[in-house]
Amino acid sequence: MAQPVPIGISRQRRAPDLPRVDVRPDAAGLMRAIEQLRDGLEQLRTHTELLDQHLSREINNFKPARKAVVAGVAPALAANTFGPAAEILPTEGYAVLASVVHLALTSGGVFGIETLTVRVTASFTDDTTAAVEKLFLASGGETALTSAELYALLKDAVGVVKLAVDCKSTLANSTATGGATVGALNG
Repeated sequence: MAQPVPIGISRQRRAPDLPRVDVRPDAAGLMRAIEQLRDGLEQLRTHTELLDQHLSREINNFKPARKAVVAGVAPALAANTFGPAAEILPTEGYAVLASVVHLALTSGGVFGIETLTVRVTASFTDDTTAAVEKLFLASGGETALTSAELYALLKDAVGVVKLAVDCKSTLANSTATGGATVGALNG
């Protein structure tokens, strides 16, 4: 009859059994037993060191997420002219945004009879850029980028150094604003 295994421990993943110790009352038998225990402890130490190395490697490879919300980006005072951009950078200590997993463009402020164009521009490590634009007719809108639009902001083997969000309005002196919500992994 098989012995029950405690919950959370499988028979395949448990630590190797220590060698059986054959204890005899004579000194030679005790010395062999002590040597066998030393060997078993050395095996256990080796397994523990390997596990520590593996866990350290996994922890060092972990790339924390970067979530950023940019709001209130104003268009230029002149109609159909992009205003100053707000930048989204990697978390301190990281050089690039390795993967943008979510990006939505937003509108806010007070709209007149106008169309607001909100643009996000990705700047890459190879000094190139790519941009995606969305149009808004009213305040309070949020439009997530499609997979194809997200892919347009990524390049193979090239990191995103920053994302810049800016907007323009068809109306001069507009009080409408744009913004973005970004979810990315640092690299």
